[in-house]
Amino acid sequence: MLMHTLKKYKQSTRDFIRNIKTRQKISFYLKAHSVKKLQIGSSINLLPGWLNSDLFPSSEEQTFLDARKTFPFEDKTFDCVFSEHQLEHLTYEEGSFMLKECYRILKTEGKIRIATPDLEVILALYKNKNKSKIQEQYIEAYRKHFLQSFNRNNKEVFVINNMFYNFCHKFIYDKETLVSSLKSAGFTGINQYTPGESKDENLRGIEQHNKVFKAIDMENAEEINSFETMVFEATRPI
Repeated sequence: MLMHTLKKYKQSTRDFIRNIKTRQKISFYLKAHSVKKLQIGSSINLLPGWLNSDLFPSSEEQTFLDARKTFPFEDKTFDCVFSEHQLEHLTYEEGSFMLKECYRILKTEGKIRIATPDLEVILALYKNKNKSKIQEQYIEAYRKHFLQSFNRNNKEVFVINNMFYNFCHKFIYDKETLVSSLKSAGFTGINQYTPGESKDENLRGIEQHNKVFKAIDMENAEEINSFETMVFEATRPI
């Protein structure tokens, strides 16, 4: 009983200290930047001029943010919100909540940019028996780096299951479902882009998930990332 109480006290103390540091970082960022941009789930992609946040900050350049809970920001605080390969780590319900919070904290005509794996692309690996060169490269890259068990006669099955059950993924979107979720959160002006492409200079060239693949020496890291990733932008209307 005493040990349990001590553990709870230590955790409460850690949470208290973390919350103080988080508020300090947020306050400093908001005062220092006229154009306010929030990245959710930044991981190793630390963008200059952005408030880089993560559930598990690994750098002093990041601040703590749990996207499953109410964001610690006032309404209409940010000009841009960006999330790359983060939304799929939430359940559908958690993702819907996150998008509504993004809508709340964005200024009028503020923009959100979401990059996430494309379910249609992943499932096409199974449907398409005559595979394209990039499909074959994708399967081989995942076999080499992420799959210990692998049957070449049913290679697509292993890769597809890996997308769902590895990496702590919880929900993989197709285009229709992501667009529907954005609309339900209140967003309009929804458009699809390729990674790196945008009409908004604040949102152009910011995807860096290929760095994760490059870090494990994956060949064709940029092509593999672009192949599996869909990107959508949307606007908080007037």
